[in-house]
Amino acid sequence: MRRIKKNLNLSRMKMIAFALLAGCDYCPEGVPSIGKEKAFQYLRELPDDVDILKRLRNIATLKEENASDGELNETTSKFEKLIASHIKMLKNFPDKAIIDEFLRPRTCPNVEIGSWYMPSFRSFHSFMIRKAQWTSEYIISKIFPLITFWYLNYGTKLGLFIGEQPKIKGIFRQRVRNGVPCYEVQWERLDEDVWTQKEFYLTIEEKETIDKTFPHLRLAYLERVEHAKAERKIQVEFDIMHSRAKKDR
Repeated sequence: MRRIKKNLNLSRMKMIAFALLAGCDYCPEGVPSIGKEKAFQYLRELPDDVDILKRLRNIATLKEENASDGELNETTSKFEKLIASHIKMLKNFPDKAIIDEFLRPRTCPNVEIGSWYMPSFRSFHSFMIRKAQWTSEYIISKIFPLITFWYLNYGTKLGLFIGEQPKIKGIFRQRVRNGVPCYEVQWERLDEDVWTQKEFYLTIEEKETIDKTFPHLRLAYLERVEHAKAERKIQVEFDIMHSRAKKDR
């Protein structure tokens, strides 16, 4: 939080306001036509002593032409009028329940996990559809990386599978994430996935883990890369020869 405050000039309350304006898991749409960039610019320009959550509540109760109190610069005043013009489409903005959830103290119990079973795709999908109204595509984008992480780090050793075991297709390309060498990996579509039309899934996995677990895929990937380089070299040489032949005519 200190880094966010220092680098972005956003306090905790401004971060909550940002989530309400631009959208978050609790209110995915946010305020229509606002977006991340406009919300960020608006919040950065507000003085630190402004009670932003109270201000949003006040804006929600004002008419569009009186949305700003005149104490702020012209850009900020226009933005608050823009907020006011769209808030009327929303019910119960800003939602007190969402604000309370953000402000609720988080406590992490000290629990030792003896065995970690593979995350259940079907159970997670059912829960998030029922509780959060996530789309199936979004659910898969969140749960499948957890499934592959468990599979690569625990499943190949413990074998504590629940449901369908993920099947790796191959390495798509090499990447670096947060300074760590990684692969973008293709996985076969799960038979349990009856909700989307995906032909395969993509995840980013650490290179070291894939190299140790699937050395044959690493070799296949390197062979494919070398083959592609050779083809490009042949194409370049052909283009050069073709260009010279045209000049000699």
